[in-house]
Amino acid sequence: MRPGENYKGVAFSFIDVIDARPNSDFFVFANDLNIPIADKFSSSLKNYDVEVLSRSNRDKWVDQLKVI
Repeated sequence: MRPGENYKGVAFSFIDVIDARPNSDFFVFANDLNIPIADKFSSSLKNYDVEVLSRSNRDKWVDQLKVI
């Protein structure tokens, strides 16, 4: 797979889950500490309503994911 195209495996695995659980929220945790997240990766996942959460911004989103 070419760089920036590793979203394909992630995105396609959500299709079956979306059909079975349409009210679910989907997240991808992306490690961008050494390599930036490719725009194509983020935009492709957003087309499937999958939110990309970058490790470098974890302080902004980590509290939202805590289980109540």
